[in-house]
Amino acid sequence: MKTAVVCLGNELVGDDGVGMRVARVLDQLHLPDNIDVVVRPFLGLDLVDLLHQYERLVIVDAMTSGRPAGTCVCLDPSEAKAMASHPSCAHGLGIAEVMQLVDKLYPDRKGRVIGFVGVEAAALQQFEVGLSEPVACALPKAVEAVLLMVGGLEAWWEEARRLAEIESRTTMTLEQIL
Repeated sequence: MKTAVVCLGNELVGDDGVGMRVARVLDQLHLPDNIDVVVRPFLGLDLVDLLHQYERLVIVDAMTSGRPAGTCVCLDPSEAKAMASHPSCAHGLGIAEVMQLVDKLYPDRKGRVIGFVGVEAAALQQFEVGLSEPVACALPKAVEAVLLMVGGLEAWWEEARRLAEIESRTTMTLEQIL
C-alpha cells in the first residue's frame, strides 16, 4: 500500500519546523519503497493531489491545542477533524478544515488520511530558527509515532531514536535552511 508521510512546517518559525525535522530523520532511515516522505511548508488544497497519488497519508505538524509544549499527540482523522473549531496549526487553513473540505468534495477519498502526529509548540508567533527545548525533546517520540502509524517498522526504531536524538540537538543556521 503506497503511503506518504506528509511533514509540514516552516523552519523559520521556530517550533513550526518540527515536521521538517521529522522528515530529515525519516529520510535517513531508507524506509521501504512503498513509503514516501513528502515535505510541504504548509498544507492546503494540495492535499487533494496527495490523496490521488497515495492510498494512505500520515500528516506530521506542530500544533497548538493548550497541551504542555513538547507533548506528542497521535490523532485519528476524526479527532483531527474535530479540531476544526479551534485554530490548531500555524497555517492559514488548518489540517482539520482541509480534511473536512476534501471529505465533502471527494467522498471517494475518505479514509486515506490514517493519522496525524502533532507536537505541541511552545511558540508559533515569531520568526526564529530552531526548536524550543520541549519540542526538540519530543522529536524521537514523534518519529516513533510515525513509524507505528505506517506499520510498526520495529526494525527502524533503534536507528530512528538515535537519529532523532542527533537531530534534536542539531542547531540549524538560516543559511542551511534557505
